[in-house]
Amino acid sequence: MKALKKAAAVVLLFLLSFSLCGAKSERGFAVEIVIEGKTVASGFYAENPDNLNVFQKLFGCDYAKRAAKLQDKGLSRREVLENMFLGLTESIDALDKRYSAEAVDATVKFNPQKAQKFIYTAEAEGRKLDTEKIYADILGSLPCGGAKVNAGFIKIKPKVTEAELKKNTVKRGAFQTYYGYSAANRKKNIELAVSFINGCVLKSDETFSFNEVVGKRSAARGFAEAPMIVDGKFTGGVGGGVCQVSTTLYNAVLYADLAVKSVARHSLPVRYVSASFDAMVSSATDFKFQNDTGHNIYIEAKCEGGVVCFTVYGAPAAYEIKLESKRTEVIPAKVNYVFDDTLQEGEEKVVSGGADGLKSRGYVIKYKDGRAVSKTLVREDIYLPQERIIARGTKKEPAPALT
Repeated sequence: MKALKKAAAVVLLFLLSFSLCGAKSERGFAVEIVIEGKTVASGFYAENPDNLNVFQKLFGCDYAKRAAKLQDKGLSRREVLENMFLGLTESIDALDKRYSAEAVDATVKFNPQKAQKFIYTAEAEGRKLDTEKIYADILGSLPCGGAKVNAGFIKIKPKVTEAELKKNTVKRGAFQTYYGYSAANRKKNIELAVSFINGCVLKSDETFSFNEVVGKRSAARGFAEAPMIVDGKFTGGVGGGVCQVSTTLYNAVLYADLAVKSVARHSLPVRYVSASFDAMVSSATDFKFQNDTGHNIYIEAKCEGGVVCFTVYGAPAAYEIKLESKRTEVIPAKVNYVFDDTLQEGEEKVVSGGADGLKSRGYVIKYKDGRAVSKTLVREDIYLPQERIIARGTKKEPAPALT
């Protein structure tokens, strides 16, 4: 009899467990999600059995109380729903991916060869499904046995707008020099070097290197032989005249109030720019400057009517710039007399006019609202004199004939 009662109890427990297990498989939570007035997801999400204890599996649980306990343990709303229901957060993720859109930044294209130098494309605002609100609404509806959620979006602002680009693509500084007096080869070198620089865009904190941008001055790259200054003398060399390009750019950079990192003077004064504002480049010397404005810098370079001109565009400069060249000392040229037997005694002829050397200083003066706020010495240079050569005649007059 006892054995029969025991067997009956086991059977009864088995049937109860089976019944409860069957009920358990039907437990879960119904969710409907509406976006912009349209139902985009609707489903029943079963309990996650992996996170239920034995009693919860057998007898069920109060979803609202369980969610509150999980949050008290430090779980986020998303983590609570992942813990409780199968596939619910995955469905919300799929909706987020489907209906969200990345913000699109405005862009600018630099076309220095055209009248309209900057072409802009407008920005586009993005949006992201407000998943945190969805999670909160579902958790708030747990006591109701189901949830109908009106989902909204969080706006995503673009990082760059067209208005900002237009504001930061204005003229900062410009400078020009005349090269129309040059021989054909020198003109060719200047125009070729300018073509390599035109259209350069320098990002924030980037450094511009003249030698890297223009490249090696060689016949193979199209440069020709023309006069250049080497060790205090004018001599012929491939790429002669390119220093006028680096000098013109140097002055434009100063007017644009950019940070000059490397510049070298010529050994002799040059006629196309004031003393202490030249920029000599060679295989051993380079002209470098850094974009320290926090925005892109754009360089327009052109040759027209014998004039080489550089214009620098970027964010508005804080100051108006003026340059001042001051000669502090003249270094007289030495005179060298040579004898010339083709000239009569007492006759002189200038073989080389030479030129005085000089010492000079270069200043950058900054103005704000029309008032000078600083004057900075940026250069102190010595330019060598060029020897003046005068030929003196040694040819004697023939003696008068005897009569």
